[in-house]
This record gives sequence, C-alpha cells and structure tokens, in this order.
Amino acid sequence: MKGKDDVFWLENHIAAVTPSQKFLYVASGNSGVYGYSMDASSGTLTPIPGSPFACGPEFGIAITPSEHFVITAGGNGISSYSIDPSNGMLTLAGSVTGENAAGIAIDSNGLFVYAADASANKISGFVINDSNGELTPVPNSPYAVSSNPQSIVIDPLGRFLFVPNGNSSNVSAFSINTKDGHADASTRIFFRCRVEPR
Repeated sequence: MKGKDDVFWLENHIAAVTPSQKFLYVASGNSGVYGYSMDASSGTLTPIPGSPFACGPEFGIAITPSEHFVITAGGNGISSYSIDPSNGMLTLAGSVTGENAAGIAIDSNGLFVYAADASANKISGFVINDSNGELTPVPNSPYAVSSNPQSIVIDPLGRFLFVPNGNSSNVSAFSINTKDGHADASTRIFFRCRVEPR
C-alpha cells in the first residue's frame, strides 16, 4: 500500500480505522504500529508524527468504539495506546506481558478485548478501562481452544465469541458474560469443517 509520501509497509498483518475515519493504524511484524491520518473523502494517507509507534512485532490491532485506545497484540504481549484526538499520536497506556498473541477483537461496547495465542492454543480476555487504558484479565482467562487459533470474531451484540482453529478444521464458540467478560467454556462448541471433492 502506498500513502501520500510513497511510504511502503513491510510485513504488515492487519489494519484498523477509527470510527470517525480520521486515522488508520497498521500492525507491522517488523516495526510496531504505523499511524496515518486519513482524508475521508479521497482516502489519502499522511504519516502521523512519531510513527511508527511501539516496537515490533505486532500481529493484531483493534480500536475501541470510543476511539480512546488502540489495542495491539504481538510477540511482546498485549498493549493499549491512548489516541491523541487532535493528531492521532499514540502513547502507551497499559500492557500485559507473557502473551504471544496474534488475532484480537474488541466487543461492540468497548468493554472487553480478547486475543488468540496460536503457539499456546488459547485465548485470553481482558477488561478495558476506558478511562486509562488499563487491561485486567477477565475471570477464568485464559481459555483453551483447538490447535493454531489465528483470529477472533465477536457477534455485533457482544454475546458470542468465535475462534477459527487453523490446524483443527473447526471453530471454537464461546458465550460471553456481558457483565464481567468471562467466556463460558461450558457452552463451547466445535464445528467440523469439511471440504467436498470437486
């Protein structure tokens, strides 16, 4: 992808746009997080001062609905960064080490974030403090899934969480307690995926 200043990104994994469409952030496997201001009418991208932020590698990225924080997942753990609404610059707000996460998802209310760890076959959940960006583990986190979970998706109402497992040909499904964020493993369902011969 090429921006206004012909900047090329290497080893990028995923991008996220703020709800206001003012800023674009890209998780890079090499350099942390690249930030760009975005022209909502033309799509032109302009590097944000100080970009790239953090230190790589980062493999997952999501933005809270309030637009207060960018949350990333990577080899150094899970981190939250406050967004300066005037220029898009990021400042580290909170972090959780010991996680080797890739896929990441935030519920529609911006209360909880979940990250998939493909190397440990688990997902971890955290409560997001929307005032200061602090991340606190939800009850009973982490949760076991099948082999090689790569991504996470949460339904629009924030009630269910789904994790496709890359090496297991199935999807792990959890119900989410909307009060404290814990994923109910007792309702976990495995869906077998079958490829029909042509």
